[in-house]
Amino acid sequence: MKKISKFFIFLALGALIFDITVAKAAVRPTNATVSQEIIDKRCNLVNSKISLLITRYENNKQRHILKYEKIKERMIGINKILKSRGCDTSKVENDYQKLDTMIVEFSKEYNNFINLLKTTQNYVCGKSQGDYLKSLNQARQQLIIVRQKSLDIRNFWQGTIRQDLIQLKEQCKNMLTPTNTQ
Repeated sequence: MKKISKFFIFLALGALIFDITVAKAAVRPTNATVSQEIIDKRCNLVNSKISLLITRYENNKQRHILKYEKIKERMIGINKILKSRGCDTSKVENDYQKLDTMIVEFSKEYNNFINLLKTTQNYVCGKSQGDYLKSLNQARQQLIIVRQKSLDIRNFWQGTIRQDLIQLKEQCKNMLTPTNTQ
């Protein structure tokens, strides 16, 4: 009888230990669920950062376009003043046309960049087999092009248009001031 009672005591203890172990395993998440939770958090973080980048770049585009439009308005105003004084403004008008086409190209390239960034949001996080990275790298390459277009506009303004306006202003000054001939 003692053997049977010892057997049942060990069996009860074994069942109790087994129940405690199973209960702990049910309460404690497995490594797979913890890994999946980490992946989901990272995916949400990446998606929110991309959304923030898209918003930031759209705002930057608007800011650039407004700045370029102000430059064009200034050129028109200066051109009108110099033309009213009788100066030959054909060179400045040609510069204006070139600047306008450069701004249109810049805007088009910037739109392409933003669209490439938006396509990265179409891929399912962790299941795109590298398509996400390809799209992101394409967007990075497009950003390089956009920055170069912006730099080209800036250099054209500073190097060409400004110099042409200064030369035209000097020519008009010489036309309006009487020269002393003795």
